[in-house]
Amino acid sequence: MKIIRSIASVLAGYLVFALGSSAFVYVWFIQRRSAAGVASILLSVICLAAIGFACGYVTSLLAGRRSLLHCGIVAALVVLVTLGNLLMGVAAEPVWYKTLAFVVLVPALLLRAYLKRGGVQ
Repeated sequence: MKIIRSIASVLAGYLVFALGSSAFVYVWFIQRRSAAGVASILLSVICLAAIGFACGYVTSLLAGRRSLLHCGIVAALVVLVTLGNLLMGVAAEPVWYKTLAFVVLVPALLLRAYLKRGGVQ
């Protein structure tokens, strides 16, 4: 039963990442079709941090125990998928946005798991 809970927590965490990131990309990059400015980059940083924090929250909440391990698995999935998109060049968002996923989203995801481990709900 614990293995099912672990798998479900990782899948739910990745789903939060995929839906949140896809919605942001659709609204901000596909609908607007504008060049990247400072406001665009700052908004992307804020949204990616929020998505990563939410992703870590859902994963930690569902995992119960060993939340840092589960969030680490989700972070590895995010890195692998983002790296695959970078190498294949199949996504609609710019390269700098994908780079921000490594720099902002993954640490925010792991930070939430670390905070839960310390007792912060």
